[in-house]
Amino acid sequence: MKTSELIQTLSQDAKKNPLEPSDGLRVPLLFWIAGSFLIVLLSLWLLPVRPDLNERFADPDFSFLTLSWFGLTVLTARLALLSAYPEERISNRWEYRLILATIGLLLAWVAFQFPTQNLGFEWYRERNYLNGGCGMVIVVSGLIHFGVVLGYLRKIASTRPGETGWMLALSTGAFSTSIVQFACANENSLHVLLWHAVPLSILSLIGYGLAKKFLRW
Repeated sequence: MKTSELIQTLSQDAKKNPLEPSDGLRVPLLFWIAGSFLIVLLSLWLLPVRPDLNERFADPDFSFLTLSWFGLTVLTARLALLSAYPEERISNRWEYRLILATIGLLLAWVAFQFPTQNLGFEWYRERNYLNGGCGMVIVVSGLIHFGVVLGYLRKIASTRPGETGWMLALSTGAFSTSIVQFACANENSLHVLLWHAVPLSILSLIGYGLAKKFLRW
């Protein structure tokens, strides 16, 4: 019998004092929040706030991107913590479908913006490594936050470590992307795709691999 099947059988047989998954999320959630405070403090120290921030809140593109990244942060963080429980299948939860819908909306926004921009000029500008600072910040800060939470999740012993790591890295990366949004003054779709979305995807793959290695029984 596989380990996951054994745990599922034992969890179904344990009828005394049943607990909801949310009852065991308090401590790992505190670790996630502690990591987010650390990233905010580092961001306030290292990243300049864009001078036109107050005016940008009235811009629909800025508001859409900010709300989308924060939405992904909350949904994926919840699923990352829930995935440690054998009875939970994230693909069956409403949060998972909402995550897919949010990612779809972000890709649709990028595609909608492409025809309105001079892609030749934008590509010439974005291929300069100096414009990749956003991506480096997202990956590094997301990994720091990821490591803080992963250290505790090792105690939970998830039966699906890759799934847990993928969602956890996606949540910490989306949070870092949200913070970068307040410092980055470049909102053209190519920049968002290359230096926000792609680094977030890379971080998710790194999280998947690290969790497969360290979240073992």
